[in-house]
Amino acid sequence: MVFQQIATYVVEALGLTGSLRAAAHFWIYDTLKILSILVVVIFGVTYLRTYFPPEKIRDYLEGKRAITGYALAALLGIVSPFCSCSTIPIFLGMVGAGIPFGITITFLAVSPMINEAALVVLPGRRRIQTDSSVCGEWDRNRDVQRLHPQ
Repeated sequence: MVFQQIATYVVEALGLTGSLRAAAHFWIYDTLKILSILVVVIFGVTYLRTYFPPEKIRDYLEGKRAITGYALAALLGIVSPFCSCSTIPIFLGMVGAGIPFGITITFLAVSPMINEAALVVLPGRRRIQTDSSVCGEWDRNRDVQRLHPQ
């Protein structure tokens, strides 16, 4: 990958060795990767804001019950593929457009915490955690011997 090659080139040019070399390589590689992701996300959010301006959302929510606004904000937060760095500009646009503050806070809280992958992984992970917390330390051999004595 290009970022890996750039990080290697910079580290070699600096003449670093050992742990310092590894740390500098990691920092340069991750910085380049994060900056590129931020640029793409910011342009993407800006592009989306041209099609879904906050004023259009405010006009849609006018006259609806508050629970509808909260539910829609939570759903929009769940399906948005953005991290908090791109959620904040959307949040500021909602506040600037006059969307009720509670609804915008709901979107801001839900968006970076919940995503599609978490909704798929969480139920299985929770079941494992619940089983181990209820049963304590699980000794498979002891339970097998108890259930199937020889």
